[in-house]
Amino acid sequence: MKKLWMLAVILLQVMTAPNIPGACAAGATPAPQQQFNFDGGTVPASWKVSGGVTIDPNMNHGAGPGGSLKAPPGATAVLNVSDTDRVGKIDFWIYDDGSAPADPKAPRDGPTWGIQNADGTVETVGVLYAAYLSGGDSYAVGTSPDGKFLYRNVVYLGINRKKGWHEWTFVFDNTRGWTLFYDGKDVNANSPRIIEDNVKARGFTSIRFAGDTGADHPQTLWVDDVTVDVTGPLTNTGVPESRVMSTIPVPPGGYYAKWTNGPPKDPNWFPIGVWLQNPDRAAEFKAIGIDLYVGLWDGPTEDQLAALKKAGMPVICAQNSVALKHLNDPTILAWLQDDEPDNAQADGKGGYGPPTTPAEIVRRYNAMHAADPTRPVYLGLGQGVAWDNWVGRGVRTNKPDDYPLYAKGGDIISFDIYPVVNDNAEIKGKLWKVPFGVERLVKWTDGQKPVWNDLECTRISNPNAKPTPAQVRAEVWMSLIHGSHGIIYFVHQFKEAGGFIEAALLSDKVMSAAVARINKQIMDLAPVLNSPNVGGGGAVASSSKLVPVDVMIKRYRGATYVFAVAMRNDNTHAQFQVKGLPAHASAEALGENRKIAVTGGKFGDNFNGYEVHLYKIAG
Repeated sequence: MKKLWMLAVILLQVMTAPNIPGACAAGATPAPQQQFNFDGGTVPASWKVSGGVTIDPNMNHGAGPGGSLKAPPGATAVLNVSDTDRVGKIDFWIYDDGSAPADPKAPRDGPTWGIQNADGTVETVGVLYAAYLSGGDSYAVGTSPDGKFLYRNVVYLGINRKKGWHEWTFVFDNTRGWTLFYDGKDVNANSPRIIEDNVKARGFTSIRFAGDTGADHPQTLWVDDVTVDVTGPLTNTGVPESRVMSTIPVPPGGYYAKWTNGPPKDPNWFPIGVWLQNPDRAAEFKAIGIDLYVGLWDGPTEDQLAALKKAGMPVICAQNSVALKHLNDPTILAWLQDDEPDNAQADGKGGYGPPTTPAEIVRRYNAMHAADPTRPVYLGLGQGVAWDNWVGRGVRTNKPDDYPLYAKGGDIISFDIYPVVNDNAEIKGKLWKVPFGVERLVKWTDGQKPVWNDLECTRISNPNAKPTPAQVRAEVWMSLIHGSHGIIYFVHQFKEAGGFIEAALLSDKVMSAAVARINKQIMDLAPVLNSPNVGGGGAVASSSKLVPVDVMIKRYRGATYVFAVAMRNDNTHAQFQVKGLPAHASAEALGENRKIAVTGGKFGDNFNGYEVHLYKIAG
């Protein structure tokens, strides 16, 4: 009887306990489904709110009386779903009243709606304002480690703002990642926006709504009819981890051993070039560490080849009738395919047709080798290598499967992407897109061909953005660490950026000095860079999950080299574990005039955003 009485008490307590939807005790399994229509007059107890969040009975999605959650400027409303990241579906309605500040280019976060991860990272859709966005007219996705300054890391959605109620649906799946819907339509339907390499979110612990953060015409946010369906735990975060690069096999004698008239076989040589420059400036480029010209305007001509020969500057050039008269001239190192054949090609009528097909590029490659089998063929591809959504490919946009086929049309494969001067929010400021493309080319060539890449160092066509020396250095070493075996600087500035300057790098004394320092360090380390990676030579861990640190380990003449770079624009601390070291050693930070103690193969160092550290450990 006593047991039955105790059971009755327990049942009575459960039956009479207050029903708090969404309440999730630590370690508890979250409710499979939660629904909130905000018609009750008070904010549900399971929501954590601040800044004056209330229920507005005068704003209701749908017909009839009811209410909605009102988040005024500066307010937040958060529903905690779980202590660990989950997958599932979140659906809700947002009322956008269409208001905007007087200056929509002044940076700030307007009202936002989205999710939060277990590590605190916030990823939301919203009205975000910045010089490179159109927050007054359209929506973007913003990401930050704490929900602040979301406008600094964005993906432009291409969805125009329309006054009224609109449905937003977030679907998280362990296989497909994050799919976002607006008014029932996948935002990727017309053009991929939410793709693996430009968003962090794969799951969620909380749903988060936030009011405008500005004072200039601040906007109120209304939310209604929230439904949360949790389907299970997140098992695949998709967040890039810090990595030690694997071994990329180097052919015996190096990549250029089989070309009798090709690039130097000397391990102390490393290709550092400039694109399409006047041979009359060769001596000036040579003085800042440039050892190669790539491309000649309307050439090569006899005068161009003579000028380069006099300056001691080798060249990769087109295989025209003049060049074919110089088959024994060591000035010519390789033959140049037409640039960026993977982009839409001019149709001669003021418009553009499809890209040159891979089959045609391979046909031209074979013809070049038939004319001269002693030199390699250089193929330079466009930014579609690193950016599937690049519309400049026309009908072949979002067709990355083309690239392994293009790679058959060259012996040296290169590409370009310039994230600092790119105005598209999907690329702008994301320096890691450069090594992303490098790694793709290494994969698409099966590591059997040298991969080079072009880098920015001027405004190019952007009057409002120019790389800093630190950004150029980051792009260089990100490239090298991820498998690039040649660096080409794009040094032009075009009229859109304030006037055409062919050799804009030489005109910029600060940048040219910085590039000279970068190039000298590369050449000092050339024999190390030309040696194979030590695959499995160690491990690295970053204190911030948002900032992976990638590492290349080399061994040369008894010393161990650890080349490391922060892969995102934020601070972190990296811990390194390197195999094969003595119990006590010292890591010299090259070019920094400092040393770090290494104990048991372990040492640590701080990294600012996109910072590079190069270490040499003797013994």
